[in-house]
Amino acid sequence: MESVVAIVTPFLDSKEIDKQAFINLLSLQLDNGTGGILVAGTTGESPTLTSEEKLRLLQIAKQRCETRAPVYIGTGTNCTKNSVDLTNKARDLGADGALVVVPYYNKPSFEGIYRHFAEIAKVGLPLIVYHHPGRTGITLSPHEVTRLCEIENVFAYKESSSDLDSLESIISKVNQKIFSGEDFLLSSMISKGAVGSISVMANLIPSDWINLIKASKGGRVKEVERLEKQYRNLLEAVFSTVNPVGIKYALSLTGLIKSNVRLPLVEPDQSIKERIRSEMENLKII
Repeated sequence: MESVVAIVTPFLDSKEIDKQAFINLLSLQLDNGTGGILVAGTTGESPTLTSEEKLRLLQIAKQRCETRAPVYIGTGTNCTKNSVDLTNKARDLGADGALVVVPYYNKPSFEGIYRHFAEIAKVGLPLIVYHHPGRTGITLSPHEVTRLCEIENVFAYKESSSDLDSLESIISKVNQKIFSGEDFLLSSMISKGAVGSISVMANLIPSDWINLIKASKGGRVKEVERLEKQYRNLLEAVFSTVNPVGIKYALSLTGLIKSNVRLPLVEPDQSIKERIRSEMENLKII
C-alpha cells in the first residue's frame, strides 16, 4: 500500500461522470501495481461532487478492484454531520477507509477539530487524517496532530504541508502510517519516516512512482536522483496550475480521459497546455 493514487474523476462533455474512462483509469493503476485507490479526494474534485456521486465512484472502484487493492474515499467536509453520514454510507458500501480533511472555511478551534474527527471515527471505518493547510487555512502543530492520531480508528496520516521538521516530530510520536501528500517532497518525506504517498502524479506515471517510493525507502540514492531528475520538469509543468487541472490535461493527452473539469475550475491556458505537452513528448509518454 506504499503508493496510493488520489485518482481523478473523469467527466464527459456534459460534465457527468465518465464511467468507462474511470474504469480504464482503475485498470491502469491495478496493472501497474498501485497499492491503493483514493476516490473523491481533492484530486477527484470532491468539492463539486455530490454525495451520491462520491458513493457511486466508490462502488465502481470496489467492483473493479475486488481484492487487488484497497479503496478509500474522501468523506471529510466542513460539516461534521454530513461527514458522519457520508462515512456511514461508505462503510456500508465496503470502503476500506476514509480520508478526512481538517475542516475548512469555518475555522474551528482545535477542540472543535478534535471533536469533528472523534465523531466521524465513531462510525468504525478506518480513518486517514488529512492535513493540508494550503487548502483549509488551518495549520496543526505536531502536538495537535498527535492528539488526532490517538483517536480510535485513525490508522494513517496524510501530510500535505512542506514542514519537514514538523513531520519528523510527528513521526517520532505516533504509530500510524504516514503518507506524503506533497509529490515534490516524496523522497524527503520518506527519509523522515513516511511509508509512501497519496499522490497526484501516480495517476500518470504509476509504475515509476512506485519505483521512486521503493528506491527512497531502500536508500538507493542514485536511483532516486535519476527518477527525480527525469520527472522534475513534468511535475513543475503539471503543478503550474491548480490541481487537478494540470494532471487531467496530462491524462487527456494519453487518450485515457477528456480534460473536462467542473466549474469553478477551468482548463489550463494555452501556454500551460503547451508546456505539459512538451514535457510529455520529451519523456515519450505521448
